[in-house]
Order: sequence, then structure tokens, then C-alpha cells
Amino acid sequence: MGTTEQYRLITIPFSSYNDLARWALGRGQIPYRETKLLPFFHVAYIRWILGIRGEQDATSSPYSTPILIQNRGKAIHGSIPILKTINEMHPTPLLNTPQSDTWIRLFHDHLGVAVRTSFYFFAFRDSRILWKLFKNNVGWFQYGLFRAVHLVCAKPIDSVINPTEDTKNEAKETMFRIFDKVAATLKKQPYLLGDKLSLADVVFACLSAPLLGPTPGYGAWMPPYEEFPQEFQTYVRKLCAHPAGRWARQIYAE
Repeated sequence: MGTTEQYRLITIPFSSYNDLARWALGRGQIPYRETKLLPFFHVAYIRWILGIRGEQDATSSPYSTPILIQNRGKAIHGSIPILKTINEMHPTPLLNTPQSDTWIRLFHDHLGVAVRTSFYFFAFRDSRILWKLFKNNVGWFQYGLFRAVHLVCAKPIDSVINPTEDTKNEAKETMFRIFDKVAATLKKQPYLLGDKLSLADVVFACLSAPLLGPTPGYGAWMPPYEEFPQEFQTYVRKLCAHPAGRWARQIYAE
């Protein structure tokens, strides 16, 4: 497709919601610059430097990422609006129907949140994993500043970004419930909407990616999975072995 329009993508780089936006831009062969931000810092940057406020929903604040900014200043806020906008620009857009939207809402509002909760629970509770994740995804200044702030405000920061044991367990239940629903549908057809790839298929694959083992092509640096606790590794292996997990990895690779 390609375009001469200059785009800028604002992200929390390791978030799968943000990787969905990167996937859309990649499929559209649209060049862009990525501004990578850490949690908490993204709110200050979006609110006070960019002066942008989106619409709050069940999964995020008005200052959530991703945000796609064109050189004329137009901002598209959220992974699904970005995906749909780029898809409409493509000469061969993927299938997008009301049925697709039903799946997408399920994945955006529940699957993506469960993935984020599961990953954050294990990654953010181990300082070795946390600091490697941050250091390898943003510049030294932002990484160092976060560590300095964390020294002073560790308790309030951790209370916000660290999920509890209960929310982690709820996220696991959500993951397997949705994976079972997807697998049941795929017993009858190759894709969620039938014989053609749709936006719903892509959303499922992209949002699931952080819990499907090392995923080639993922747009952020991710810690080696063998460094995570055994509970997390067992969880990931079960998801990868699930029919929906195997299918998602195949879709993502394509």
C-alpha cells in the first residue's frame, strides 16, 4: 500500500495492544516513527506534552496507548480504531463485519486485559525481569528516571501496576474460557468468520502473543521465558498447546 504521509506511533512497547497497531502499520507498509514510553510516564507525556485526551473505556484511561499521529496533527487513539483505519486504506482490506466486531469486543475488553494482567503479574514481581524489560525497550534516560522515581515511590507505583493473586487467577480463567470458545468455532471452519481471514482473527493472534512463548516478529523486546517462574512457564506451555493457541501462533506468523 505505502504512503507519503508521516506517521508517529506512541506506545508502551511491550503491550500487546500496541503490537496490534504495529501489525496494522506493517501490513499497510506504512513508515512510522515509534515513541516508546514506560507505564506512568506515558500519561504525563500524552497529557502534558502532546495535549491529547482520548475516550476512557473499560480497559484503559483517556491517556492510554497506542496513539497514531499524522503529520497534520490528526490523532487516532486506541489499537482497534488504528487497525480499522489502516485496514480501510488497504487495497485488499481484511473482512470486517458486525460479527467480526462482536469477537473484537470480546478480545479487546477481556482477552487483552487477561494477557496484560498475567504478564504484568509475573514480570513486575521479579525486579530482574522488570528492569531488563524496561531497559531493553526504552532509552537510558527514561529507564534511569523510572528507577529513581521507583526508589522514592515504590509502594504506590507497585500498587497500581502489580496485579494481585486474585486478579491473576481471574485472568487465567478468562484466557482459557476465551481460548475454548475460539477453538470450538475453529472446529467448524478455518477462521472465526468462515473461510476468510478477518480483523477478528488478527486481533486474537496479536493480543494473545505475549503468552504464546517467544513470538517471532513481536515488536518489542521480551524477557527470555525461561527466566520467568515455573508457574508462568507452565501456563504459557498450556496456552501454546491449546488448539486456539496453536492457531493464533500460525496466524501471527503469517
